[in-house]
Amino acid sequence: MSTRTHTHILIALIVMLVTVGYFLWEEQSTAGTYGFPLDDSWIHAQFARNLALGNGFSYNPGIPVSGSTAPLWTLLTAAGYLITGEPVLTGKFLGVLFLGLTVFFIYTLVRVISRNPREALFAAIMVGALPRLVWASLSGMEVTLAVMLSLAGVAAHVLYSHAGGRRQYFSTLLFGLAALARPECTVFFVAAMLDRALAATLIRWREVAARDWIVPVLIHICVFFVVIAPFLIFSRKFGIGFLPNTAYAKALLWDKGLIAAMATGSKVELIRSFTTNPFDYFMSFLHEALNNNPVLFLFAGIGFLRLIFLLPYRENSQYRTFIIPLIVVLFPLAIGVVVPFGQASYQEGRYIAPVAPLVLVVGIVGLYGAAGYGARVFAKAKFMGRPARMVLERSLLWLFMLLALAAQFRNIWYRGQVYGKEVANIEEMQVSIGKWIDRNLPADAVLAVNDVGAITYFSQRKVLDTVGLISPEVLDYRRRGERLETAAFRFLRARRPDYAVLFPNWYPDIVGREELAEPIHRVVLNENLICGGKEMVVYRMHWDALEASDARLKNTPPPARDDGQGKATR
Repeated sequence: MSTRTHTHILIALIVMLVTVGYFLWEEQSTAGTYGFPLDDSWIHAQFARNLALGNGFSYNPGIPVSGSTAPLWTLLTAAGYLITGEPVLTGKFLGVLFLGLTVFFIYTLVRVISRNPREALFAAIMVGALPRLVWASLSGMEVTLAVMLSLAGVAAHVLYSHAGGRRQYFSTLLFGLAALARPECTVFFVAAMLDRALAATLIRWREVAARDWIVPVLIHICVFFVVIAPFLIFSRKFGIGFLPNTAYAKALLWDKGLIAAMATGSKVELIRSFTTNPFDYFMSFLHEALNNNPVLFLFAGIGFLRLIFLLPYRENSQYRTFIIPLIVVLFPLAIGVVVPFGQASYQEGRYIAPVAPLVLVVGIVGLYGAAGYGARVFAKAKFMGRPARMVLERSLLWLFMLLALAAQFRNIWYRGQVYGKEVANIEEMQVSIGKWIDRNLPADAVLAVNDVGAITYFSQRKVLDTVGLISPEVLDYRRRGERLETAAFRFLRARRPDYAVLFPNWYPDIVGREELAEPIHRVVLNENLICGGKEMVVYRMHWDALEASDARLKNTPPPARDDGQGKATR
């Protein structure tokens, strides 16, 4: 790399670290400590601690379970835990490290696309300081790992997809690893294979025979499955299918998408999975892209057209591919079909995050194109010479970039405050309840929990998961078409936990039975931004009292009623 490239990447990394520093400052100022903005982050921490301590890939120590949607991230955090003995520092360090590598790969990718180092620098700055990704880097979740591997795969595909030998398979190796960081990243691999067919038939049709790209595609498919096969086998052995339990649990929790339709046998949801669901999710994806940077969103249409109809056909260009437009379209549509997680903005857009940098790239390509087109239009005036046109083009570029930067930094200011409040929510609710249980309940107590992260990590008690992330037995009931609360009650009645820690708004019928659920501790948030409910309660469960109550009801004759003729009947 040249000195200029080193300088540009260093500038982008400095901007990224300043943004990270601001988020950390908001976290400390608001929450008073360093933590995570999601309870799910503590699920990874629990898996990582068990792995590091020799308890295997388990949640309750020693009981293997396919409960991590991101096994590669879990393994990396376990390795970090061996060094630090502390999950928060490990998670934040790894997240920021992978965000820094994302900046490098974005710079490399845009440099290849545009052949303009300044455009690559601008893209690297915008991606490194994207609030959603900064949030993700500090969340203790797998997001920036998945983003980094996906973008590295895209860069490798652009550089080596038309090369011979083993280098062309490097992108597939990276896409396979990305799928182990987030299963949705499988879409990147699918897009890459489609792109090979499209590029061979539309761009390189004079150079490539059909067998020259069909045979490599088959090899790519084999390589991809070799990479992901070990976890598919593990999931099948210790879960309910080839996907981790979390995929099925969240699909059934939302009760939307193809997985939910297949699990419950709903024909109506099956039809929706290929019609309204992907459309609705794609619309929410566009809204999320608009919120990330409205200025770049306005130029995305121009960028999309340039990436399809202009840039792949330039002479002597390394960018002879359609992979970026393919991913931007296919990724949200695939989520909408398979498991639409509410809206694209759900949990700070973490499920759509792998494609967010590419959306910014499309906008930046459009921005630079719009500046050039605008300058050419004005240059048609008789008084405009070539020097004036260059000045005008650069002026338009600076104007557009400053507007984009202003929008970005306003978003940084707002999202940083939200991040701090979300960490405070988790600390005040799940973390504090986990610590309270550790101090006040018996060490051998079994807990039923519907947010299994921090409560399990800090209480160090055996837990049953009422949603099914790490207790797949719940999913057997859910697959019969039962609603969440009914399935959870049948599961808990069979397992009879000593205590339950629940959101009352999730399970009103269970906690409403006074003979069963005795509240002994509760936490109520003043301002809830991220938790599943404003209130969480610890209940002592009285199963014998429930059985006695049910027995009395069975033996009690029905109440007398009037038959309409003044006679009491039963």
